[in-house]
Parts: sequence; C-alpha cells; structure tokens
Amino acid sequence: AAEREAERQRLEAERRAAYEAMINERYDRAIYGDIIRVDIHDGQFLFRGKHYPYEPLSFHLVRGEAREIVIHRADRPNITVSAMVRLSEDGHTFYFDDASRRPVAIHNTGWQQLREHEVGEHPNSNAHPRNIHIGIRYRRLNEPPRREVNRRLGHLRRLPLSTAGRIIVGNR
Repeated sequence: AAEREAERQRLEAERRAAYEAMINERYDRAIYGDIIRVDIHDGQFLFRGKHYPYEPLSFHLVRGEAREIVIHRADRPNITVSAMVRLSEDGHTFYFDDASRRPVAIHNTGWQQLREHEVGEHPNSNAHPRNIHIGIRYRRLNEPPRREVNRRLGHLRRLPLSTAGRIIVGNR
C-alpha cells in the first residue's frame, strides 16, 4: 500500500511539473491575443454565509490555463473565498467559478479593448458573486507576464502550483 501511494505521489508530481512547464512555455511564447488580463471589481461575494465587499484583483491567464483564485474580504483580508478561473484552449471564452455546477462563461466580444461584464446574483456558484464586474482585455505585449496583482498591497507575486495543477493565490 505504501508503494502504491509513493507511486501515485510521484506520478502526480510529474503531472504538476509537466503542467507548469507547459503553462510557462505558453507565457514565454505568447503573441498578442494569447494572454488576457482579468480585473474583478465592485459587487460582493459570500463570506461565511453573508455577502460582503471584497478587495479588487487582477491577473493574467494564457490560453488553456486554469487556476484557483482567492478573493479577500475588503474589511477583513484574512477571510477568503476561492473560485476556479479558466481560459479556453482557443482563448475565446473565460470561465469564472469553473468548478461550480453553472460557471459564468464570458465569450470574447472584442477583447482588444477592455470589455466590462456584469455578473448579477449567481447562487449556483461556489463563490456566490453578487453584482461583480469582470473586465477582460488582451494583455499588451509590453506588460510584464504577471500571474496576480494584489491592488491593496501593490506588489506582484508569481505563485506555485497546487496539487491539482492549479495556481493558488493566498496569504503567502
């Protein structure tokens, strides 16, 4: 049993390393239109059973990338809720709360310029957004290829992959 568990862990580590290498290569070889910048602001999320404002956040996604983002409550940043986000392989659809029964799908409507999308009440979502705004545009080629920007703290972080091959954004 211990040998099977060790083999499973080894295979999972190999899979994570291959996924990270693929995503890093896509960032390194990206051309205009391969990477989007996502800004999430306004509205509220459900924190511990009640809706509260949250800290706005921005991040980049490359075609085919999926990751978990952590959203911090505005007045108490140590209280968080998470959501899966994903950009389709063809780069034309952004999915918010992709792990929920009914994720929010936003299709490319001209991301050459910033496009704002409002997500009203979404109770079937794991994060339960209410009246949030998701702004999406293609990343300009002269922008640094960052993974996440925390506007409140004003610094950039490149983040490690989780055991599920997703990027975790948290208080690290």
